[in-house]
Amino acid sequence: MPSPRRAVPAAAAAAFLPFLAGRACALDHVRVTFGADAAIGAVVSFASNTSAADAAVSFATAPFDGCGASAAPGAVTLAAAAADNSYANAAGLQVVYAANLTGGLAPSTTYHYRACLGQGAEVSPLFSFTTLAEAGAAAGGGQQQPVVCYWGDLGRDGGGQAWPFLEAEAARTAARAPGACSVGIQNGDFAYNLGDLDGARGAAFLTRFSGIAATLPTWTTIGNHEVPPDLKRDANASHYVNMLGRTMPGGSNGSYYSADVGLMHLVFLSSEVLALGPYGGVTAEQQQAWLEQDLAAVDRARTPWVVAVFHRPFYCSNANSWCGPAAWQSNPVRLAFEGPFMRHGVDVVLGAHEHSVEYTWPVVGGAATAFDYNRPRAPVHVIAGVAGCNEESGECLNPMGAAAGNWSRARLAGDPVQYGYSRLWAANASSFHLEQVQVLAGPAPQLWAESVDVFQPAHGPFV
Repeated sequence: MPSPRRAVPAAAAAAFLPFLAGRACALDHVRVTFGADAAIGAVVSFASNTSAADAAVSFATAPFDGCGASAAPGAVTLAAAAADNSYANAAGLQVVYAANLTGGLAPSTTYHYRACLGQGAEVSPLFSFTTLAEAGAAAGGGQQQPVVCYWGDLGRDGGGQAWPFLEAEAARTAARAPGACSVGIQNGDFAYNLGDLDGARGAAFLTRFSGIAATLPTWTTIGNHEVPPDLKRDANASHYVNMLGRTMPGGSNGSYYSADVGLMHLVFLSSEVLALGPYGGVTAEQQQAWLEQDLAAVDRARTPWVVAVFHRPFYCSNANSWCGPAAWQSNPVRLAFEGPFMRHGVDVVLGAHEHSVEYTWPVVGGAATAFDYNRPRAPVHVIAGVAGCNEESGECLNPMGAAAGNWSRARLAGDPVQYGYSRLWAANASSFHLEQVQVLAGPAPQLWAESVDVFQPAHGPFV
């Protein structure tokens, strides 16, 4: 969410870029992102402050030495293409590379990889990721269904309270620990802001983000702090597009796309094109047409659960918010999406933006359709924008009073124990579970007493 801002001297940019000191190339920001089919598709991206024709990613099913031309026998090497990075990013890493590994991967397989430049002059550490089983009901067969780590509004400088705990989740993923997250989702508002200090703030954010996303493949959505015309910083979302969005599936530069995970069809959308208007060639009309086509094409026998992800919620109990008691009726995101969600039976909606946690009952038109999760006839909404935030203040929890309507089931706000992230999975075709991990609730993280457990044996349109 927007907040009053304090001026930061431009000279402070140097403090955000310790990794550049004395280096001519500075390969950094290594990440892996699954494609639309997380069983066989992935993209590895990285960045540098120089352009190189021989950028590459080498990968293999066992640890190996070297990279590129010097990679050990058995490793596959693919060229990493540089994007057209003509955006203003003087203090960041200007050149972003990506290698599409799709076609060279097999389901349920661990791959080790390195990124490199300059015929091995710059080589990343050896990372690993594991592809998922093929999506669909048959993929369960006695195996555990994939677990998704979900968070929004992370921040870094003075914020980011969930950082070390998400890094620990990524370490468990790399170790293939039982119950570890298989994929991550950050739902908007990354660095507050990616383009600040001529890109230095975004560069520093992505350096640390590698500690999560180099081993936990992570999808992203765009938030208001990636398109903040009110702050006159980046009305075309060029820093989000170049630093993160280009590697998302679907060809919309991370604005709208979909992917399948286990028994779930995930639909990622831009609330910002509705709230703030067109940006970077993305329009509300394009997104709406794509959304209708995508939802109509879902095979509910293969992926019975449909989960929508976008930054700004339909409903919330936060005072003075555009999704709050006085504003939900005119909320443009609700007006655009609620109809398609009802027509196509979207089961769960994940939001962020509000720096608080709130779970709803099944709700449509501002009213609960039931007061349980047994065979719901409308989407269940989850707001969890509490991974950290900072907005340069170190803390920014949004206050919340009483429930704004009969649809509000549980709320957590205004206390540092709320900081955290969510874990969610579809256990089978009729059972979905979401839980909230509170990272500052005591000596160790603990689960919030409230969870979302939906029973839906008959997926499909609600109307």
